[in-house]
Amino acid sequence: MTPLFILGSIRSGTTLLQSLLDGHPELLVDAGESRFFHRAFPRLRFRSRERRAAIAERHLLHMFEPGSSYYSSFLQH
Repeated sequence: MTPLFILGSIRSGTTLLQSLLDGHPELLVDAGESRFFHRAFPRLRFRSRERRAAIAERHLLHMFEPGSSYYSSFLQH
C-alpha cells in the first residue's frame, strides 16, 4: 500500500476534508496536527522543487515509522 499525504494550511478546509476522508472504511486518516509546515518547511525554502519533494517525503514517512514519537501518539488516539 502506498501512503498518500495531503497537506494544507490552517483555516483552508483541511478539517472538512479530513472528516470526509475519515468516513471511508478503507482509509486511515491522521486526526492530529503534524506541524509539518513549522518543522520541515523552513529547511525547504531555497531548495529546488525536486529536492523539496524528496525532503518532504522523507520527513512525512519518518513520522509514521514504528518507534517515532509521532507514530506512538498517533496509535494512542
